[in-house]
Amino acid sequence: MNAAQTTEIPLTAGTFPQIAERIGRIYHPAGQPVWVHGSPGIGKSQLGLYLAEYLETLTGNPHGFIDIRAQQMSEVDGRGVPFPSEVDKKTYWYHPAFWPDEQRDGKYGILLLDELPSAPLAVQASLYQLILDGRLGEYVLPKGWYIVAAGNLPTDRAVVHRISSALSRRFAHAHLLVVVDPWCKWAISKGGRFGPFEPETVAYIRFRGERLHDFQPDQLQDANPRSWEFVDNCLKMNKAAATNGGAVEGAEELATYAGVIGEPDAIEFTAWLQMYRSLPNIDGILLNPGAAKVPDPAQEANVAYAIVTELSRRVNQQNFHNAMEYVGKIGGDFEAVFVKDAAVRCPDIQNTPEFITWAADNTDVYL
Repeated sequence: MNAAQTTEIPLTAGTFPQIAERIGRIYHPAGQPVWVHGSPGIGKSQLGLYLAEYLETLTGNPHGFIDIRAQQMSEVDGRGVPFPSEVDKKTYWYHPAFWPDEQRDGKYGILLLDELPSAPLAVQASLYQLILDGRLGEYVLPKGWYIVAAGNLPTDRAVVHRISSALSRRFAHAHLLVVVDPWCKWAISKGGRFGPFEPETVAYIRFRGERLHDFQPDQLQDANPRSWEFVDNCLKMNKAAATNGGAVEGAEELATYAGVIGEPDAIEFTAWLQMYRSLPNIDGILLNPGAAKVPDPAQEANVAYAIVTELSRRVNQQNFHNAMEYVGKIGGDFEAVFVKDAAVRCPDIQNTPEFITWAADNTDVYL
């Protein structure tokens, strides 16, 4: 869900880190399954993998991850296939191989029932026992495995069926929010399919945070975290193609981005890239910050965001002093953005005197 599109944010709402901590410290130890709600493209499916990594860090135990798409199941898939026994003349069941198996998948893990609201009511009902008791007929979920469900909202026009009240009351519920700072931290440190995001993309979202998520169910494409990952993937490939003269430019580059995020955002992002490609020499700033031109943050906020993002990508323990000298001249929120992003990219800077002094003076924005 997009907090900007509702006048009332549910009490259960939270970002990736907030929901992961709520689950890891309370719901998971209590054995309480959680259902994560949110609009398409905001990362609900990724939360399961994020949670597995979080729990591994929290507990020290390796955690597996299995993603099952509930809307692809029929009501007989969960329990499996019956077979008669010639020994005792009774019927038994071969349960599906996709359910967690401790010997194969490990002692601990996350079982994600993705797109659960898109599953027919008969499929929802077939999962009641698994969610409440950790059993499905003769199948028993390993004790160290934890169930998380995810799905779109009824207002999203995303093939969502009526939710069984019996199913809903087996879960605790959480609503995933899209918030710029946690998203940027994820984009810088982990990123998507091809690794950390390009600095141009991160800087643009820092500058135009409201464009991170603008859900438009009537359009083929809109701005959402998944679309921006697609844009960043295309930007990466275009940069790689440029090394052998094969990059797309101009109208073709614009059309490329429009295909994954829609025309309005593609036009603005392409203009941003043109500005970014004409930035002052970043190496020159790091070598001699006193001589480098400083943008006016009131008149050139786009340039300021672009420079501090690029500086955060280049910074290390040796040049952090010079970078801080330059960014300090821009001041304001730009200094905080630079320090936060730089610390994610290069944690060693946290041992420098400049960082320690800045953090002590800015506990309201850093801690």
